[in-house]
Amino acid sequence: MKFLVTGASSYVAKYIIDHLLFRGHHVVGTSRSNPQIVNSKFKWIRHDLSFEPLQLKDQIDIIIHVAGLAWMGRNNSDYVQSNIIVTWNLLKTIEGLSPQLIVYTSTRDVYGEVVDKVLTEKSNIINPIVYGHTKFVAESLIKETCNYLILRLPSVIGIGTHGWIRSIFLRLRENEEIKYKNAPFNNIIHACEIPRVIEAFLLKKKDDNGTYLMGCSDHSTSEKVIIAMKKKMGSESKLIGIPSEHEFYTISTDKVSEFYKSMTVESTVDVYVEEMQSMKRYLHK
Repeated sequence: MKFLVTGASSYVAKYIIDHLLFRGHHVVGTSRSNPQIVNSKFKWIRHDLSFEPLQLKDQIDIIIHVAGLAWMGRNNSDYVQSNIIVTWNLLKTIEGLSPQLIVYTSTRDVYGEVVDKVLTEKSNIINPIVYGHTKFVAESLIKETCNYLILRLPSVIGIGTHGWIRSIFLRLRENEEIKYKNAPFNNIIHACEIPRVIEAFLLKKKDDNGTYLMGCSDHSTSEKVIIAMKKKMGSESKLIGIPSEHEFYTISTDKVSEFYKSMTVESTVDVYVEEMQSMKRYLHK
């Protein structure tokens, strides 16, 4: 198969491309900066989809749309440009190419304020921030165009990630004191799982479209995660639990588990710690 991966220089896309190349697929990657991937089956095209469609001559079987701006508190116009306009220009790019499927790496943030203790695909959408709004609009544009797989992702960890898990790793590495709020926890996946769930979706041949939440296949707690990371790293950090009045939620993986079982919380964190210590991206074979 031949794949087109947008946002090819992002850390998530690099895990996807590594996996596809390992499987023997041909990959065309497009991004503003060079992903520095050297492989005879990989072709990189420098392009900014926020300005105009790509003039693509290759026939593409599967598109994996990773390009877009993650939540970083930027201006509203930045999210419109990077999530909606980029998607619109991608869809203009593929007019007449008839790909089998578009995979979109969306976000759980489309739901906005989560009032359920367990987030499911059927949970109500309540007051999402502009980031969630623009990702939802991009989803809708894709659904009007061709067969689709929408992955509503939690925090995606791997080399290059930011967020809570990375901050805990860095503080443990420096043996710094860590204050934390204990809560139920499965709201992460490792980046290496994204290409694997795509493969599983293509193999299941149950239907042509789907929107799925992703998270770890089991539930743990934030306290257990920190303790496990501390033990694995041999850290001397002092851990201090603090009370919280905030309501936390977990993510249901019941729907996606019909064809793919994600890693456990423990396995996900173990892989992340090992690759951060070696600084080599994990390739799930």
